Amino acid sequence: MKRLTRLYRRRASQLLLGLMTLFLASTLVFLYLKSSRDQTAIYTQSRDLIRQLQQLNAQWDSEVLKARIAITHDYDPLVMPLTEMTRLWAQLESRATDHGATDLSGWQAGQAAYQAAIQEKARLVDQFKTHNAVLRNSLAFLPTAEDDIQAQFNSMDDERRLQLQDVATDTYDLLLSSLEFAQVTSDERAADILVGLGKLAINKQSLPSEFQAPVDTLSNHISLILREQPVVNSLLERIAAVPVAERLDALTTHLNQDQQAADLVEHRYHRYLLVFSTLLVVLLLYLAVRLQRSFAEINRVNRALQSANETLEQLVEQRTQALQLEINERKHLESQLVQSEKLASLGQLAAGVAHEINNPMGFISSNLSTLERYFNQLQQMLEAYRHSEALIPQQNPRDRLDALRAELELDFLKEDIPLLIRESKDGIGRVVQIVKDLKNFSRVDNDQTWQFANLQHGIDSTLNIVASELKYKADVIKHYTPLPDIECLASQLNQVVMNLVINAAQAMGPERGTITISNGVDGDTVWLQVTDNGCGIAADTVQKIFDPFFTTKPVGEGTGLGLSLSYGIVKKHRGNISVSSELGKGTTFRVVLPIRQTAAQGTPPKNRTAHRS
Repeated sequence: MKRLTRLYRRRASQLLLGLMTLFLASTLVFLYLKSSRDQTAIYTQSRDLIRQLQQLNAQWDSEVLKARIAITHDYDPLVMPLTEMTRLWAQLESRATDHGATDLSGWQAGQAAYQAAIQEKARLVDQFKTHNAVLRNSLAFLPTAEDDIQAQFNSMDDERRLQLQDVATDTYDLLLSSLEFAQVTSDERAADILVGLGKLAINKQSLPSEFQAPVDTLSNHISLILREQPVVNSLLERIAAVPVAERLDALTTHLNQDQQAADLVEHRYHRYLLVFSTLLVVLLLYLAVRLQRSFAEINRVNRALQSANETLEQLVEQRTQALQLEINERKHLESQLVQSEKLASLGQLAAGVAHEINNPMGFISSNLSTLERYFNQLQQMLEAYRHSEALIPQQNPRDRLDALRAELELDFLKEDIPLLIRESKDGIGRVVQIVKDLKNFSRVDNDQTWQFANLQHGIDSTLNIVASELKYKADVIKHYTPLPDIECLASQLNQVVMNLVINAAQAMGPERGTITISNGVDGDTVWLQVTDNGCGIAADTVQKIFDPFFTTKPVGEGTGLGLSLSYGIVKKHRGNISVSSELGKGTTFRVVLPIRQTAAQGTPPKNRTAHRS
């Protein structure tokens, strides 16, 4: 009990010490960050941006005045200062400066006042551009209109020109008054222009028809000048009255005040930092003493842990060895199970294979008996030839030989013997191929050697073995596509093909059916498809078709392991097997396999070899 209490106290003291250390460290970091925030550069940059804004505002005002008296219609100089001021204002807003609770509202109010002023000024400048463009256009046209009227006067004869001399003088005076009004606007000049327009309207009635259009054009432009000039002057006064410069000055004053307050706060946090640094040094010294005392205890605990780790490693090693033995035994049992299924399949095919072997062996035996009889006849003929050698001097020995040749049918023997030999060789070849296929199929794959093999050769070999199962039930149709060699366990894939083909044959009804075997390449995989037109599989049965020991055959006719083992073999090859079926129409099994096992998994299978089967 005392030991438990002591342990609780130790943990409580350690927790308290940790919390205190965390608090002091956090406070130290906070004070350091507060005291090291030298924002002098930021305030200087902000003031510099405001100064640039003031310069651009003055430039903007200058450009407005230039546009007032300029003849050109280029208003880009009125737009450029605003664009640059907008960019500089975005930079100013992005500057991180400290503002107190009360200062922040003042700073935001100053920003809002500046933005309102700049928006008002931009609006007035847009109006100025519109009205000034109309005014400049009319002023620029006045000399042209006067020239047109003067040209009409010059085209008259002297007598007519003397009669209209007063009209020309009044028109010229009206033109001069309009130009002076554009330079210096006053009510007196406006009254003079109105009087001149009245006279021009009266004089127009006495002018010839060719004067009507130039006079009307001149009157319209002078009326526009009389109307637009006061508007332009008013806009200039309102633009000059917008307090953009005053708002920027207020922001500069606010920045100066904020910087002074920030400097005071920074100095205060410097003093706090010194005090907390001292406390932290004292705490570190105390912790150093505690750590030194704990070092011996830690060493003792480490030695105990090391001993416990060694014991644990021994236990883990023993358990690993036991698991490895169990895994090896399971693999051995699995191999035995596959081999048992192979033997069961061979037993199922034994009668058919025996029949396939007996057929060629039957005619081989018959051919050999016939060859024996033919050979005896040839012996007689040869014996006759030997006796005839002694009778050569006698009369007509050739007649006796010809008679014997005809009796033994020597010419037929010469033709039939090669045919019998060729048939016998073909039969022996069929027996050898069947025995070879059976040997390859029944081979025990204890070494689990991965090889590059031709899938189509394996299919043909398996079809040769199960030919007796298919002969009276279905026709096999092959749709082969050239395939690359794949890395596999060839005998196990032959087992898969045999299971699929036999199942397809057993699914046929009383009528002869069709089994279609096709294959192809899809990227880095190959696929095999076995399709039959048999009875099909019910939907609820398809879901369980790969389960171990599941079979739809009567008791004693199936183990229920064929498709289950096929599923395991395909998965072992890192492939996929699927089934689609429609009751009464047929079933399709599709197997997809990787060409290389390395590409499928990223880790090559064990016992790989480069041989091909």
